[in-house]
Amino acid sequence: MEAVTYSLNREQNNSQSFYNTLQKFTDRVLSYSDNSLKPIVIEFKEYLQTYNLENVRETEEYILELISFGILWKTYAKTALSVRYAPFITLTRMAEWRKKHQRLKPYIDIARGFLTTLCLLPQDSSDKELPIPTLEQIDHVCKWFEATGEFREEALRFVRWRAFWGTKCPEELSKIFNTIREFRCWFESSSKEAIGMYTENVDNFLQRSNRLYRWREDRISCTRTRTEYHLNMVGAELMNRAFRTEFKNTLNLKWFFCPDVCEGIQMKNVKPQE
Repeated sequence: MEAVTYSLNREQNNSQSFYNTLQKFTDRVLSYSDNSLKPIVIEFKEYLQTYNLENVRETEEYILELISFGILWKTYAKTALSVRYAPFITLTRMAEWRKKHQRLKPYIDIARGFLTTLCLLPQDSSDKELPIPTLEQIDHVCKWFEATGEFREEALRFVRWRAFWGTKCPEELSKIFNTIREFRCWFESSSKEAIGMYTENVDNFLQRSNRLYRWREDRISCTRTRTEYHLNMVGAELMNRAFRTEFKNTLNLKWFFCPDVCEGIQMKNVKPQE
């Protein structure tokens, strides 16, 4: 059966070919980041350690955060910045309420659908890309991200990055944001070439379904761009790699304490579900 948006099988019996292709492209992403995003990540990790802001995570996770920032900024920042007044706090709380109160969820979703379309997604937003962001603009866009309910985790991560960027002079900020933008441009074109065969239906789906999702609470999540699909695919592979050492250590501990449970287990890459 043909997938509405994407297919990992491509008329084959399984999706192994996709995962092989994804692993090779992720290798390219990491290699390309060595002289661009990775130096920024190294400095950011030192900043986190100096001020004891969090337990420092794997480099792949921070690289993913910078790629995400570049793509999400291009996709949503123009819209977010065109919203000057909106019930950001109310929408953020409603996103929490729908998870806590399952009986009220259908009614909350209806209200959030109308408020999201009316307040967060103005029709007159331009497709023109914004110049290098300012810290004040990042603050505003992070509020918008959180209010949508779709990018809460990303907003939390970006706030940490924003604090780090706040320690930089204008020249350093310009260099950082240009580096992120250049990497995002490379990712857009390269991901389409490498794994775009699996997302060929996304653009057609968006054209056909745009009006259908207009007043729905899940409008943003159901109308993601093709590049966002590629970001999620690569992101899953990057997170698998970031957690691989911890996962291996967990298996070793199980083997040490309870060998019968782990008898015959073979270590395999953790893959996102299809």
